Amino acid sequence: MREWTIQTKSRKFVLAVDKVTQLYGELQDWREIIDALEAFFSRKSPDIVIFEGNQVMVQQDYEFYYIDRNFDLKKLLKGREERFLDELMLSPIYRDFVESWEMLQEEVSFLGKEKYQELLQLIDLRNFEKNDLRRFLQFKHEQTDMIRQLVLQGDIHKKQIFVLDIANKWMNEVELSKFILETQKRGILVFLVGKVEIEGTISNVFYQQSIINRIKMENVYEKVQENIPVYYQEEDWETAKNWSIRAVDNFGDEGVILTLFSVDNLAVFLLVYFIFIFCEWPLTVDFQGVSVDMRKYIDSIVVDRV
Repeated sequence: MREWTIQTKSRKFVLAVDKVTQLYGELQDWREIIDALEAFFSRKSPDIVIFEGNQVMVQQDYEFYYIDRNFDLKKLLKGREERFLDELMLSPIYRDFVESWEMLQEEVSFLGKEKYQELLQLIDLRNFEKNDLRRFLQFKHEQTDMIRQLVLQGDIHKKQIFVLDIANKWMNEVELSKFILETQKRGILVFLVGKVEIEGTISNVFYQQSIINRIKMENVYEKVQENIPVYYQEEDWETAKNWSIRAVDNFGDEGVILTLFSVDNLAVFLLVYFIFIFCEWPLTVDFQGVSVDMRKYIDSIVVDRV
């Protein structure tokens, strides 16, 4: 898991990135980030900088593809078909075939001159060329297979980044799971955009102009440890992170509401609270059931931050 910081002229975004990364939510939520990625990697825009950790990413090292319902897959795969033809024509079997064809040309010429010259004025068998081979080959692509071919058979000389709008339902759940496993075995970065839960991917959730992910939570973990006034166990921290991810999806634009009764215990309540406070994510809190002394302590932390 890596951290990408996308810096535009006006905004900064932080993504949790792996070989397969989920941008969870509606396409319009992620449009600005997708546009920034495309501008940086495809158009080599000088107005955008992307860091992986502390290192500036090199635009020229990457091929970038954004695949949505308007993407012309057939046009792009045409180049792949040409490369297939070129490679096929270098094979020993094809060279043997061409030699056999040349022998057949000689036979046609001989028969034409020796036996059929009076009946047929000109008999000629033309050379067998690339266009002839193309006519006899059938490239059949299902929409799903076209995407898989595009992603899994790219330019080996460059790192590849693909952003796929999975809301178009090009793949069913089984195909998508298989696709994820295949890409994870290769050096390919794939971003899946859509409001579909995908097991085994790093999830970034767009929430009220903020991006929610586990990297940001881990980045504030030391601050949470320093300030939480109650004992908690490691599973409480995991529960708090999971609750936070689910909550931003469940509450959406209405904003997350945290209550003591919506979580397992006071420790998880405080962990969630401090996650949102230190990550600076919008949060509404109902303190019913929380002691007055604990509220005073929480208020003092907020005041100290202001």
